[in-house]
Amino acid sequence: MATQRYISTSIWDDNWFIDDLNTNERLFYFYLLTNEHTNIAGIYKVSIRKMASESCFSPDQVKKMLATFERTKKVYYREEHIIMVNWPKHQKWHKLEKIHKGIRAILINQVPPSLFDVMRKESIPYQYPIDSLSDGINSLPIGYTYDTNYLDLDSDSDSDSDIDSDSDSDSMIHTSLNDEKPAAPEHDFAQFWSAYPRKVGKGAAEKSWSKIKMDDALFNTVLDAVESQKKSNQWKRDNGQYIPHPSTWLNQKRWEDELDGLGGIKTRQRPLNRYGTEPGGMDVKDYMGGVGDEK
Repeated sequence: MATQRYISTSIWDDNWFIDDLNTNERLFYFYLLTNEHTNIAGIYKVSIRKMASESCFSPDQVKKMLATFERTKKVYYREEHIIMVNWPKHQKWHKLEKIHKGIRAILINQVPPSLFDVMRKESIPYQYPIDSLSDGINSLPIGYTYDTNYLDLDSDSDSDSDIDSDSDSDSMIHTSLNDEKPAAPEHDFAQFWSAYPRKVGKGAAEKSWSKIKMDDALFNTVLDAVESQKKSNQWKRDNGQYIPHPSTWLNQKRWEDELDGLGGIKTRQRPLNRYGTEPGGMDVKDYMGGVGDEK
């Protein structure tokens, strides 16, 4: 299922978008906002060749338009990564905890540290405190106010409340999420998949995920458990050989396991089924080391 993004009609009142960009630049900017590589952090990897192929512009045209966007400090391209500098603040990460953790998960698990070094060195004005990322996904730099009246995610007045004075065209786009409803299941799974270190059996894992009655509290517990168990001796041993397949980990509710303080994992005792094995235990594919795995 495709990720949904909303673009406000107020983008046509943005002086930069209307007066400073030509037709091709506007089209390419829309591409940067809406292509399948985007995420809620606004930093994503895509090559010049890929952008050219998908947008139907030549590589030289793509490079020229990226340079135009960079001169106005809207978009930067470094180490084959697009950086939409104002994207995080327009996702209201300071108000929505799930969005905030999702942004941190992507920045920690998908963005190379060398890119952050470049961003610091060049003082790229990315609107999220990247120096706080060393504290982990669940260590958040600010407290939360959960505004239950915040429902209009593509409000035309969005740019008026921004911390900067100019009107930002990327303020016109938002992920499909509000305070009254949980995030779409595929978004939650994407965050789990990004965090889980063993990338095998994605289809089976997503099917297992769909069977779990996920709410905010459980979702946070699952992510916390993954981060904790990553540090265990079991998961670090022999290049991760003993990390369970993600579908097995989900089926067995392994987020309920505990670390023993010595780097080991104490597996919670579970009732056996009539075959003398745990419900949701390993299947043949697990023992075969991932034959037919989906990457």
